[in-house]
Amino acid sequence: MNKKIVAQDKQILVGVDVHTKKHVITCKIDGEFTKTIHLRPEVKEWEKVIARFPGCELKVVYEAGLTGYNLYDWLKELNGLNMTRIEPCVAPPAKIPKAPGDRVKTDKRDTISLINALESRSFKPVVVPNRVQREERELVRQRERVLIDLKAIKNEMHGLLKFHGIPYTSKGLWTSIGLKTVEAAVARHDITGKLKQVFAIKLNLLRVLQAGLVELSKSVRCLYKEGACALVAQAIAQAVGVGWLSAVTIAVETPDFLAFRNSEAYASFTGTVPSEASSGDTVRRGAITRAGNRHIRRVLTECAWAWMIRDKEAAAIYHKIKAGKDDRKKIAIVALMRRLAVKIFHLARTALLNNLSAQQQPAAA
Repeated sequence: MNKKIVAQDKQILVGVDVHTKKHVITCKIDGEFTKTIHLRPEVKEWEKVIARFPGCELKVVYEAGLTGYNLYDWLKELNGLNMTRIEPCVAPPAKIPKAPGDRVKTDKRDTISLINALESRSFKPVVVPNRVQREERELVRQRERVLIDLKAIKNEMHGLLKFHGIPYTSKGLWTSIGLKTVEAAVARHDITGKLKQVFAIKLNLLRVLQAGLVELSKSVRCLYKEGACALVAQAIAQAVGVGWLSAVTIAVETPDFLAFRNSEAYASFTGTVPSEASSGDTVRRGAITRAGNRHIRRVLTECAWAWMIRDKEAAAIYHKIKAGKDDRKKIAIVALMRRLAVKIFHLARTALLNNLSAQQQPAAA
């Protein structure tokens, strides 16, 4: 790659098409697009690129993707190198405008589209969580994946027993005594030994997943008590119907509650606002957008039902919305989800603002 200085002490827009094996870069300097730069996705390669723009202010835009966090961390790390100010901007792919009928797609055209979208403010940048937040979120999501795998392996074991006509009772099946009883029943039913071998493999997987779930649950509990998300999670848990596990999930899945301008914006982030297609005097509202974070939406669904059961006012709202000729249970529970999201937003925001004020008071004194 050429190491000559491209620009100095200027404001430059940089579009990056991120791939697993390469990064494609196009710059816009003084209204003109430069030649495309290809480089390996390594921080050392980016150091060479930054060295070509001493004293410049770089606004780097790229689409959110599989390796987007790595690039964001590198750019933050390289900020200030050679007096160069770097502002990374992660764009949601669905918000990048595309010309109708345009069938030509190249890496350079993609980078130019990103720069144009940034200039026209066609999207709101994605809020990128820091590394601590991402690691805590990964722990909570791993627990969720283990639960899904655990349910799947249990269903497989049920299917195996039913398919081969092995008698068993569902009550107490997953206890140690119940599993030994079923294992003995499989051994009696088996002729070739193959069925026993298959069941033993599934049983081992079940035990590994159960042990993993216990370990992960303890770790997530520690996050609630003393993790980076503890302040927000404990504030959210004050809402009726929101348990500690749900509170931790919402806390780690929301990078920054202060980044939302109001509760409506946060409700939109959770995907609990209705879709709309209105024109003139005609107003049409449909199902929820589902455009937000699916992990938060799943938790909000569970918490909304718990809120409705435990709180009389929430139950009154639910039954009022549900009343009618049609089955409006889904509409009613979504309405509670949205109200709960607003409540959670204010609880979390208040806790964060109070914490910031407490930190600033000693400095002012």
